[in-house]
Amino acid sequence: ISHQHKCILIHIPKTAGVSICNSLGITKGIQRHWNAKTTRRRIGFDKWNSYFTFTFVRNPWDREISSYFYRNEQFTSDDFKLHLTRKDIHFKIPNYFPWFSNKKNQTIVNFIGKFENLQDDFDIICDKIGIPRKELPHKNATKHKHYTEYYDDETKEIVAEKYAKDIEYFNYEFGK
Repeated sequence: ISHQHKCILIHIPKTAGVSICNSLGITKGIQRHWNAKTTRRRIGFDKWNSYFTFTFVRNPWDREISSYFYRNEQFTSDDFKLHLTRKDIHFKIPNYFPWFSNKKNQTIVNFIGKFENLQDDFDIICDKIGIPRKELPHKNATKHKHYTEYYDDETKEIVAEKYAKDIEYFNYEFGK
């Protein structure tokens, strides 16, 4: 939450939230991984409705690789398969909608940006909250090859099934 800029980022892990928070002057101690419903309840509907609310999503296959490398220094294909089949994948939230929707599955944030269009979408946010556009730093980055190099047919399908709604809604495709 930036009270200075009157905006709220619903920070979905591994979608550039740290970079965005740093650019908006939100300190690490204030950052939370609360979904929109929790954030709205905690700050109150009046403040929620008067602030610009936004989130970012990311290609699920890319996000899984980034998440895996963020949590694991050593990597093997077998370990990644095990990771994808675990029940606790991504904090027990298998898709994006619980992050920014209400109980009726309606979007309750003002804007959903895409990690793949990060700078352009961040520019839109800057315009909406009335601050000069600025280049986003790349914070919390993980080092790895392109995500497509880590998948086989089985692991591609695991992610496709777990994130089917996101893939359809946001028009994500493997390799694009």
